[in-house]
Amino acid sequence: MGSYLPTINLGLSSDVFIVSSWSGGDHVMAIVNDGRMKGWGDNVYGQLGLGDMDRRGDDANEMASYLPWISLGTGRTASEVRLGVDSSCVLLDNNTLKCWGQNVAGEIGAEDNTSVGGNPGEMGDYLNPVSFPTASTISKIAAGWYQYGMISTVGDLYTWGYNEYGQLGKEFTNTWGNGPNEMGNYLINTDVGTGRTVSEFMGGFFHSCVLMDNFRMKCFGNCDYGKF
Repeated sequence: MGSYLPTINLGLSSDVFIVSSWSGGDHVMAIVNDGRMKGWGDNVYGQLGLGDMDRRGDDANEMASYLPWISLGTGRTASEVRLGVDSSCVLLDNNTLKCWGQNVAGEIGAEDNTSVGGNPGEMGDYLNPVSFPTASTISKIAAGWYQYGMISTVGDLYTWGYNEYGQLGKEFTNTWGNGPNEMGNYLINTDVGTGRTVSEFMGGFFHSCVLMDNFRMKCFGNCDYGKF
């Protein structure tokens, strides 16, 4: 470690602004100061968003200038990124959210189970933003194993993805985001208590936790090993 551990060569002329990884997954994303983004690691579901399924970073001539920029759409830049196991979600400069990669449980919020990002013509302008309720504005995004959450500017929490153990906090156990009429105005905010709003959300393996406006925590989902 220390000075013996080399820095990762991304071939950048500007500083890294945000790095995101996920302990259960095998890929990493970095956003630089100008809002461009690169990713490396496993890519079996197209989670790197490069239009192929080739992993990056484990062979020569794959990093630095060999590592492509991720296409987010014409004129679009990234401001925040969160990663699921084999998926990626990015908050863009125009306050929209785009997600891609594995989609086994609707975790990319596209109302289907089709993985995206591993073939040409799936990223950039071809990739539609995740649809949220009318008039809701994104404040923060967060990820879990196979679930994502969006906190709005008024503190509402909207969740989608895998839900077998109730980790979406919807008071049922149906997977959400992989079928028609489940996103957009059909997406109902998670009830965390009368008068309470959500400040932070974090998903785990099969559970989720929220920090509320009164600085108290609540957790829901699978409670094996006394997680909450």
